[in-house]
Amino acid sequence: WSPQNQHNNEIIFALPSFPIPVMGNNFLAHVLPTDYKSQQGIPLTGWNGFRTPWEVYDSFDPADKRRQVHKTEYWNGKEMVTGRTGTLEYGALPMKYQENANTDGTNDASEYVIYRYADVIMLRAEAKNEIFGPDGGGTPTAKELLHQVCRRSFDNYDQTDHKKKIDQITDIDAFRAHLLQERAWEFIWEGKRRSDMIRHGVFISNAISRGKNLAKDYHELYPIPQQTIYELKIKQNDGY
Repeated sequence: WSPQNQHNNEIIFALPSFPIPVMGNNFLAHVLPTDYKSQQGIPLTGWNGFRTPWEVYDSFDPADKRRQVHKTEYWNGKEMVTGRTGTLEYGALPMKYQENANTDGTNDASEYVIYRYADVIMLRAEAKNEIFGPDGGGTPTAKELLHQVCRRSFDNYDQTDHKKKIDQITDIDAFRAHLLQERAWEFIWEGKRRSDMIRHGVFISNAISRGKNLAKDYHELYPIPQQTIYELKIKQNDGY
C-alpha cells in the first residue's frame, strides 16, 4: 500500500490518480485529524473523518501485520497524540493509503486499488468450502487457500494460533463464518464489506446487532434515483 509499491504483481485492477482535484486520491484527507502533522514534512489536509472502530481494531490478532495500517497515535507538531479519547475516541486512523509526497495536500497520486489477487484466492476458498467443505475438493483445499493469504500477515505463520484456529475448523458453516471475518481483516477499507455481508446473508442482522434498529431487508438494495425512474420508466425498488 506504500506509494513505492504501486503496480506490484498482486494488483489486478487499480484506478490511476493524480495530485489534482477530481483526479486525485483523497482517502487520507478523509482520515487525518485536523491537527495531524507529517513527520516527513509533507503538507497534508485533515478532515477528521474515517475511523476504524476500536472493536474492529481489537478483533485483529496482535501479531497480525494487517493491524499495523490502523494507527493508534499521531504527531500534532508538538507531541504524540495517543489514547482512545479526543480525536481518537471513535477509532484508529485507517492509513492503508499511506503518506504520499506526490500530493497537492489533499489529492495524491496513490492509485485506488479495486481488485487484487488475494480476493481471487479467498473467493475460490469460499466456493470450495460451499461445495466440498473446508478440507475437501483436492489440493488446494479451502483452508490451504486461506492460509496462502494469511501467511504473509504473520511472522512464523505455521506456528501461530491464527493458523491453528483455522486448522481446527471442521464444518462448512464454521468456515464460512470465519472466512467472512477473515475478509474483514484482509479487505478492510477496500469497499468490499457491504457486498460480502449481503452475500453471506448477515447485512441486516449485523446492522441490528449494532443498534441500527431501522435496518430493514429492503436496504440490501439502494433506491433508484428518481431521474432514472423517469427516463427509463422503471419501478422503484420495494421499500423506498
